[in-house]
Amino acid sequence: MKTVGFDRPLYILPIDHRGSFQSKLFGWKGTLTSEQTAQIAAAKQVIYDGFKTAVSLGVPKHKAAILVDEQFASAILRDAASNGYTTACPVEKSGQEEFDFEYGEEFAKHGIRSLGKRVGVAINPATPAAVLEEILQEVDQVLVMTVDPGFGHQHFLHPTKPKIRRVRQMIERIKPACDLEVDGGIDTLTAREVVEAGANVLVAGSSVFGDSEGVAAGVKSLLASVHLVRQ
Repeated sequence: MKTVGFDRPLYILPIDHRGSFQSKLFGWKGTLTSEQTAQIAAAKQVIYDGFKTAVSLGVPKHKAAILVDEQFASAILRDAASNGYTTACPVEKSGQEEFDFEYGEEFAKHGIRSLGKRVGVAINPATPAAVLEEILQEVDQVLVMTVDPGFGHQHFLHPTKPKIRRVRQMIERIKPACDLEVDGGIDTLTAREVVEAGANVLVAGSSVFGDSEGVAAGVKSLLASVHLVRQ
């Protein structure tokens, strides 16, 4: 097993702040325009330029790192990577309100709940529904994969449908507010089946983007098929 972490000193310059840059430095609230986003990015670039200057003047490169966000500093991340600088990017402060984790060690270590975010857990076709019994109280959404993850255009695995029913029953018994999401091979036929089985959140890709009449038509057809179940 590979050990993750550092066994040497590492001094990190944090420029990942978002709210402080947006509201306190510039006084902006709400959705930013492209020009406002560019101004915040420029302000962070000034700090990053100072970091690069410090390294050029003798700060040991192997001991220096930056903590920066991808929203306003994607260019900085690309430049840092090309220069071989150590970087960190705080996904929990990215503005995303929900984080999904695959069941297993990854889920056990997440710690996202303490940041006030919604937490989801995903189970693959080979993972039994029973594993959710002990963790369902901790999650806000369960994702049942109905294809093996890895690539698109796969066909719905019908043996997963009983699992969707079992998960819905489990949710109703343990945490009724929890959402049940299904992802994989969702089209106008399978959408109806998984909603009947208890899903209330669907992920569809190929059936929507591959619709011969366009994406809007694909979405409309999918919603119409689900509406038949709701009637």
